[in-house]
Amino acid sequence: VEVSIVSDVFVIGGNVIAGAYKLDEGEVNLYRFEGDEIEDQFTIDVDELGYFLFPDMSEGYYMMHAKPGILSSFAESYVPTYHGGQIHWEEVTPAYINENSYTNDINLVEMAILNSGDGFIGGNIYDQFTDNEIPLQDAQIMLLNVESECISVDYSNSNGAFSFNDLAFDTYKLLVEIAGVSMNPIIITLSSSEPEKSDIKLYVIDEQVVFGIDDGLPYWIDYISEIYPNPTKYRSIVNVHLNKPSSLKLSIFNTSGQVMKEELYELDQGQNLMNINLQKLSSGVFYVNFRFSEGFTLTKKLLILE
Repeated sequence: VEVSIVSDVFVIGGNVIAGAYKLDEGEVNLYRFEGDEIEDQFTIDVDELGYFLFPDMSEGYYMMHAKPGILSSFAESYVPTYHGGQIHWEEVTPAYINENSYTNDINLVEMAILNSGDGFIGGNIYDQFTDNEIPLQDAQIMLLNVESECISVDYSNSNGAFSFNDLAFDTYKLLVEIAGVSMNPIIITLSSSEPEKSDIKLYVIDEQVVFGIDDGLPYWIDYISEIYPNPTKYRSIVNVHLNKPSSLKLSIFNTSGQVMKEELYELDQGQNLMNINLQKLSSGVFYVNFRFSEGFTLTKKLLILE
């Protein structure tokens, strides 16, 4: 009598391909999802033939991401890419795997043309927003053109700093790629009158990358985050970091200028996390006005979904 034995574990493998060649040096990250969240992450180097193999994997939904190493001859010409040909994890559908799978080839996306000039984009990325900013090292920062094609990649250093030099005066998108962490690309325009953007602050908070607003703020406001999530359905969050206590009136207007919601906040020195309940507002475009007791005001756009 033959007995069929079904294994609870299996292997996941494939090739990493750069154009007509195999990747010569680099790594592959394998992410296992439970629902919408990453449950496990595994990392392995590609071998000398550009192949990767993950043993002892269990049934589930997986996402694979290949990254050329710094010594690779393809590091400057190909973008870190997910299985399926996407460069941003939110555009990837995890694959359900429950048996040995050896043909999960990853075809790296080639960089688009980067035109040179006198422009500069740079800043820092931090792990959450606290009184003591914690730099996030080795975060993958992608510079995209207006067609959302990647034209350059940098990785944050030990101070969380990243930079893109010698850029043509043009419009760009900045996108942080961390699997499981959402982000809306930041649009940046460089011109002869504004040749650089060097004070960008990014924060990873609650599985989102938040863009800090620090241009034109008075001395007593250290930082105001973007509204996130945005778009949203039921609630949004804003982080405000002050150098002294203050009062804040938050008003939400519709496109006709009608006040739909108002709240008063007493803010402390240091970090203040404001949760904005939006459940009573219908879907559409709104404007959120922040008016501090000292007279400073700031207005941001908010999109509420059905």
